[in-house]
Amino acid sequence: MANDASFADADFFVQSGALCLTNEAGGIATHATFGLANADAIYIDNPLGAENDINVYLYDMDADDDGTWDVSNDGTGTFDDLASGFVGYAVYQVNGQEGVDSLISVALDDFNNPGTFEIALKPNHPYFISLSYDGVEAGTGIMPRFSNTLDEFYLNFPSTMLHLGDYFSGWGGAIVIQRLQLKGFDPSVKTKTVPNLNVDVQLTPNPASDILRVNLDFGQMTSKATVSLMNGLGRVMNSQLLNNFQSGQLTFQVNDLPSGTYLLSIRTADGVAIRKVSVVR
Repeated sequence: MANDASFADADFFVQSGALCLTNEAGGIATHATFGLANADAIYIDNPLGAENDINVYLYDMDADDDGTWDVSNDGTGTFDDLASGFVGYAVYQVNGQEGVDSLISVALDDFNNPGTFEIALKPNHPYFISLSYDGVEAGTGIMPRFSNTLDEFYLNFPSTMLHLGDYFSGWGGAIVIQRLQLKGFDPSVKTKTVPNLNVDVQLTPNPASDILRVNLDFGQMTSKATVSLMNGLGRVMNSQLLNNFQSGQLTFQVNDLPSGTYLLSIRTADGVAIRKVSVVR
């Protein structure tokens, strides 16, 4: 059973996910819905950055369209390279006033067409909607309790099995609520997400093998920014904190990372920007 002790054992990172299969018509994804049972416990007053962030990621599970899922459903696959199929996201900032298990619906931004909030889904295709929380910055040691339903039957597909970065057979007889909503869905409660950050980002080289250089230009002085290199799960592999920064170059050593696709996150009090990074050997 997931608890604060297992959360600590996982370096204060937790993630859950659910499989979504489209039919022959495909669809347009617009929102994700989830709930929190202990928002008031994990909330940090006067956050400086990502302390209250719940990350919502949408992945294409067959990004190369070869008909084979990029993550198998037999318990032997790895989620480390999910970033290659990263297609949409939202960052929800907990405000501490969420009612216990009240449903939260957030608009998903199209990673490839930022600001459109409509993500085209291919027909007869697998997708994965995921919730993740990195509690290192918050420092409370309290794991978020994502709202759940009674156990459901999912035809032995890998639904709700992303937990602490590995397969997970269930949540004590319950299934975490995480739903991908299609165009036409009108949430009863509209919630705000962290806006897209206006920042110029240049990555060189990309793909990288030893050193990744990140050139940033915020256009004006920012008091604090966190730049993080994450794996496909959203787990931070390396992070740098910037204070009173406007423009300049950062370097990340990537020679100890396995080949694959990673995500670079730039987070300030004003918003978040995400870019893909490839590491090759």
